[in-house]
Formats: sequence, C-alpha cells, structure tokens
Amino acid sequence: MKNKMFLLNNTALSTTSTAVVRGLGAVSLLLLTIVVTNRVGVETAGVFFFSQAVFLFCVIVCKWGSDIVLCRYLAFESDQSRNSLILSYATSTIFLVILRYALVVFVLVLFSQYIVPDYSTLWKLSFYLALLITSIVLSLAGIFQAFHAINTYVLYQSVLIPLLSSIGIWFSDVSTVDELWGLIFFVSVLVLIVMILQLSSMLLNRRNVFSSSFKPFDIKLIKFINKKATNIGADQIVTSLNKYGYIFIIGLFLAPIDITFF
Repeated sequence: MKNKMFLLNNTALSTTSTAVVRGLGAVSLLLLTIVVTNRVGVETAGVFFFSQAVFLFCVIVCKWGSDIVLCRYLAFESDQSRNSLILSYATSTIFLVILRYALVVFVLVLFSQYIVPDYSTLWKLSFYLALLITSIVLSLAGIFQAFHAINTYVLYQSVLIPLLSSIGIWFSDVSTVDELWGLIFFVSVLVLIVMILQLSSMLLNRRNVFSSSFKPFDIKLIKFINKKATNIGADQIVTSLNKYGYIFIIGLFLAPIDITFF
C-alpha cells in the first residue's frame, strides 16, 4: 500500500512539474517573440523567426532522439552501473551530434548557396555555433532527466535559453539577425558551462566514475545509441515539420514580415 502511494505521489509530482515547465516555456517563448519584435522591428524579426524555425528543426536533426535514449536507458540502470556509464553515454552522444551537425551544415550551405541564393547571408557563423552548442545541450539534457524525473529538454529549450536570451536582447544593442544569433550563442555557452558544472558535481559525489568501463570513444555504445534513437528521431522530425512547416512555407514564398504578423 505504501509503495502504491509512493508511486502515485511520484507520478503526480512528475505531471505537475511537467505542466509547470511547459507553462513557463510558453511564457518564455512569447517573451522572446515580443522582445525581438520590439528591438529589431517586424521586418528583421520576421527574418529571425524564419531562421529560428530552421534552427529548431536542425537541432532536432542533430540530436535525433539522443536525449530520450539517454534518459530511458540511464534511468533503468542500477546506481553503480549508471555512475560508470554517464561519461561514456555523454561522449558517445556528443560524437553523434557532431557527425549529424556536420551533415546539417553541409546541407544548409548548399541550400542557401544554390537553391535560395537570397538566403545566402541568413545563416552566418553565429547561427552555426549556436546550433552546435544548443544541440549538445539538449542532447545531454536526457542525463539530468534520468536523475531528476523532469523534462529537462523543455526546460532548456523552451524556458532557460529563451528567457536568458530575451533578457540579453532587451539590455543589449542588437539590430541584425546575426547579432541576435550571436547573443543566443553566448547564452547557449553559458547554459552549457552550467550543465558541465552540474554534471561534474554529480560525478564528484559518485564513486567509480572513471572506472575501467569508461571509454571516451566506444564504437559499440555509439552504434547502440544511434540504433535506439533512429525511430525516436524520425518521430521528432515529423512532429517538428508539422510544427514549423508553415513558417518554412511563408518564409520561402512570402515576405519575412508576414511571419511576424502570422
């Protein structure tokens, strides 16, 4: 009876925390939209929102369900096994993210140069750097979700990064899309540093972290994560296309300002 009540309480707590995080995410994203539009104007804001839709879609491609795999398989490991697997899972996931990121950058460059030349200057270095860091942050978020039973992916993507970016944009003198992405890159780096410090704190409190089972480049684990994430990532791609598809259409065939008004 006590075990059943414990499970019910945990389920209720998890549901409540998820609802709170998603609610905060909606507020943070709305705040980012308002701040960007007020700061740079509707025309530049429309271009930014189009690039943001591309950015978020590319993040989904780069992480390809890795956060879900990390959460799912680390959560069900025994405490001792999980301690020794954390770093191996993290480094293997980062390796996969970098591989997918290289492919995404290649496709974006071809797309902007040869298919829609008008967008050749839309995605500059700051955009690509922010894409890499954010993809790593959101992929590794599954580690913390495995420990804390809270949707850290939503917490980082929809709450923390947009909120800090909004504050930075409001108090800085930004006027171009490239400057906006530069600030978002800076925020993403700060979030990654905090994540690394938090992860280091978790590892320092645990024994046998650097045991013989730790391999910074484990081919078997890389293949395992990639295989388990295949269907998850495909589902996320379909969902993101449904979510951002209309923005792609408006941005490609209509004026960027229409994205802001829409």
